[in-house]
Amino acid sequence: MSNRHQSIVVMVLVLLGFAGAARGGRIHEAARAGDHRGVQYALSRGSRVDEPGPRGATALISAAQAGRRTATELLIRAGADLNAASDGGYTALMAAGANGHTDCVQVLINAGASLETTCDVGGTALSVAAWAGHVECVRALLGAGAAREPRDSGGYTPLMMAAMSSAACVTELTSHGADIRAATPDGETALTVAISSGNAESIKALQQAGLFLKAWGPDDESVFTRAAANGDAAAVRTLIISGADAEVRNVDANTPLLAAALGGNAECVRLLVRAGANVNAANRWLYTPLMAMAAHGNAEITQLLLDASARVELTSRRGATALMAAALNGALECVDVLLIAEADVNVRNHNGYTALMAAAVNGNAACTRRLLRAGALTDFRGPNDMTAAELASRREPTDPQRGPIIDILSAPGFPRTADVDPSIEFRD
Repeated sequence: MSNRHQSIVVMVLVLLGFAGAARGGRIHEAARAGDHRGVQYALSRGSRVDEPGPRGATALISAAQAGRRTATELLIRAGADLNAASDGGYTALMAAGANGHTDCVQVLINAGASLETTCDVGGTALSVAAWAGHVECVRALLGAGAAREPRDSGGYTPLMMAAMSSAACVTELTSHGADIRAATPDGETALTVAISSGNAESIKALQQAGLFLKAWGPDDESVFTRAAANGDAAAVRTLIISGADAEVRNVDANTPLLAAALGGNAECVRLLVRAGANVNAANRWLYTPLMAMAAHGNAEITQLLLDASARVELTSRRGATALMAAALNGALECVDVLLIAEADVNVRNHNGYTALMAAAVNGNAACTRRLLRAGALTDFRGPNDMTAAELASRREPTDPQRGPIIDILSAPGFPRTADVDPSIEFRD
């Protein structure tokens, strides 16, 4: 079980675990029911005020868990131990906070209940109330001086617990100075917890508290670009809803959209395009999302990018186009999509290569045939002074694609030539 899951299980036990305990002796039943006369009668008949129930819960814990203020006050006056704990180390203050009973929380605070007592896995009453999303209880505990940064056994703070479920508690905690950048030993933060929990409102609250999402972690990577690069569609969706900057860039100038495209993460690309991300944003090598998805051979997403006004004529720093990327990787469907979008079939990169040469070098006969039909010229020469046919001939004789490509390039009607100045040099 992960540290976070262990923390959640603990909170659930605090929230729900006393119901059975309350079915102990008569005093427990009366306390849970809020029957103060029954509590008084049980005490008069010899029931011990701190008599533990089946799960170790005292009558005070049962009353606080059920939100029975009068019974809670009565038991306190009868001398109940304010800090007695049930199995697992849960106190009456934790029980009241977990279930949102602010009046009982205040009664216990006023009576002197310990704010910093921890359960067996290190959570305090503030941690419990924050996870359960009871902002009034959180406010009462903070107002009484509860420590803002207690850590449970997994290293989670109350702010991290609040980030799972309650933006209001996040705001309350940060307004009292909770550390928005605190991290567990495993690197979890309030932000990563909010993202993985799908809590966009908590992310907004963290941003309003001053959390700067553009740089995060030792590698200065944006949480948005990291989520997109990892293909975490749920996190990307949450960040979009939270209003996070979709044009943030990492050290390589990749935006979340480009990071997703470079990773071939189609669903993340789809989400970001629909959210209005810049489809032509290029990185430091001038590589674009269209080039990346064409290289991955995803024709559907390539078309989606084109429909969103991706520019088919853009070139990378080395002069490569999306069509070249598709041809080099044998992505025939992407080649078709790009040709329909009027990609220039004869543009050359800085080495003098064309899309046709890319298809020949990679050994893809289908792409070679399609490019020729689209008007690809065969007499262009690369920096090694070789044509597409000559490049294909250099493939291993046993390569099954070698013969078909050479045959296609030598078919009647080819080569197609153009008047090109042979003195033109293409340098890297």
